[in-house]
Amino acid sequence: MTEEHISNPKFGLPLGTKAPLIDSKDVFEKNINTTEILQNHRGVLIDFFRGAWWYYWKIQLSKFNKAVSEFNKRNVKLITIASDKGRPLKKLAEKENYNFTVIADPEVKISKEYNVFGKPIDYEMIKVELAIPSTFLINPKGEIVWRYIGTKTNRPKMETIINAIDEKLWINSAIMDDSSIKKRDARGQPCPGL
Repeated sequence: MTEEHISNPKFGLPLGTKAPLIDSKDVFEKNINTTEILQNHRGVLIDFFRGAWWYYWKIQLSKFNKAVSEFNKRNVKLITIASDKGRPLKKLAEKENYNFTVIADPEVKISKEYNVFGKPIDYEMIKVELAIPSTFLINPKGEIVWRYIGTKTNRPKMETIINAIDEKLWINSAIMDDSSIKKRDARGQPCPGL
């Protein structure tokens, strides 16, 4: 069983909470609306990071880019959100050829709605508030079913995320490609988009 991970219990919305709607544009000016995405996907994986300048997150984004095909096989949309300006994020996404959505949240509106903005526990000397590195898995009903609230170096492994998707959004962990099998989520409900 893939358990949630919480480095600091004061951050992150609790499991079972209705995830706040994200209705924004990505760094390429494409409209992103989680309600619409969930009409055609089994889930949404939302990942918060600090910015294009953050070394540790560039490593994690690279790992996401390698794993995005696994998310796509499971019909899960990956959205990454940084408390940074759009221009540096767009440059990074273009340079690294990311195959997932990147949203700039410089006013930290989305980060605050998900309760992942504050003074990080992993920077003793920094007195300012930053986005807290966090990952949320949202089911077709728009509920948070798994979360990982980390630190600058404590990030979930891709295997952990994929296991969470398989456990929280699927009846079993096998990827069902047979179109004759009615696809259902962990609650036995028909899966949207399939």
